[in-house]
Amino acid sequence: MWKNMIRVIDHSKELLNAPSYVGAFRALCERLHATLPSSALGSIRIEDVSSKGLTTVFPEDVQRSICVLQKEGFYEKLPLIIEKVTTLLGRDLPVTIYLTATCGLLDGITTYDHEMHRFAIVIGVDYPHDFPEYHSVLLAHELGHVARDTSLPGYFDSIKGKTHDTIIAAMPFAEQMVGEGIATYFSEMVLPHLAPRHYLYFTADQLQWLTAHHSEVMQRLLDPALLATTEVFFYEEHCFSPGSPDRPEYYLGYLIAKAFGAHLPLATLLATSAQTVIAQAKTIAPPIE
Repeated sequence: MWKNMIRVIDHSKELLNAPSYVGAFRALCERLHATLPSSALGSIRIEDVSSKGLTTVFPEDVQRSICVLQKEGFYEKLPLIIEKVTTLLGRDLPVTIYLTATCGLLDGITTYDHEMHRFAIVIGVDYPHDFPEYHSVLLAHELGHVARDTSLPGYFDSIKGKTHDTIIAAMPFAEQMVGEGIATYFSEMVLPHLAPRHYLYFTADQLQWLTAHHSEVMQRLLDPALLATTEVFFYEEHCFSPGSPDRPEYYLGYLIAKAFGAHLPLATLLATSAQTVIAQAKTIAPPIE
């Protein structure tokens, strides 16, 4: 069924000679939409680019982003990350990684192409970031999603014929939280020795808020009614609680996944339902110190 092997397609370098930022972005969208499910770039629209008044020359912006990633060692680390992932899993993954420019609007997304029977990961090389390992961690995180999805029993039957947006909308909050937590923990396994906040994409202050409110976060996010609810997202600051950072479920999901998976084979963690992971790990998930 699957066409295995992790592949990398670097669109960003191909667009260096494009004449304008908006024009090249339009061409890029058309090109990607021809090969990916439409939802893969559903949150990025030409109108967004125009409304931001982005009139700088596109090749210069992309070149600047590529130079930054080169200095950070991302292109050198990329094949090493892929090798580490396949070693950890003991298998390959059916996924194509697209490195591309997204006008700084998208860092990364993972979706599934039903026609090609492959996952697609889009990485925005020009997405702003505040630590040099950002894109490496991001890639490992997105590959963690593919590892999870290819391990869950019945996953492909459950998404048959569905778009990315439909799959996300129908996903219970429990799976959303645990799925993000596993992907975060997976990125730590691939790239160990970084500060925990880097795997979670938090500032030091954001992580400090979450650890200080650890009991509140656990009480609210582990409410049975919330865990069963779909279309629940905490992607804005203060939407969880006054003063809270966005994505508190990443924090708790990471702690739960790490607590559950610390003494088990990775394959077991990846294949275990969110409900089971939460039930067995929620009482032993301490705050990050």
